[in-house]
Amino acid sequence: MPLFRPQLHANLTDVTSDQHHARAHDHSSALDGATLSPAGGVNFSSQISPAALTASVNDYNPNGGDTAFIWHLTTNGSNWNITGIVAPAVAGAMHWIANTHATANITLVHASASSAAANRLNLPNLTNIIIGPYDSVLLVYSGQLGRWRALGT
Repeated sequence: MPLFRPQLHANLTDVTSDQHHARAHDHSSALDGATLSPAGGVNFSSQISPAALTASVNDYNPNGGDTAFIWHLTTNGSNWNITGIVAPAVAGAMHWIANTHATANITLVHASASSAAANRLNLPNLTNIIIGPYDSVLLVYSGQLGRWRALGT
């Protein structure tokens, strides 16, 4: 599959991907003609730093989390689990979950029945994801599955 839409880029067929992206042009539609825009108008610079996790949490819903893209999470120094994140109002919502603690892990738990079905995490290989110190993971909400999914893992 081409990296870009040839029909929109007839004058760019003999260029590398890097050269292509150095030129200004429209990327607002996908190969199938659908408009490419983040669900709910995601503001990629919006951030929250909620209170430190002091226990494992089900149906996690930090204040401001519904509109923030980047979640800077930390713990009280212990390792804690997140079994689910409250489902967004719009499918396709994304959160970049960053562990800002220097030594503790935050574990995202795959398909835990401790959280409501719509808030659960469907994770790669049906396994938990450990977000180590200063590590992060990108989550997107799948309307088709009714669950959070991790990208790029």
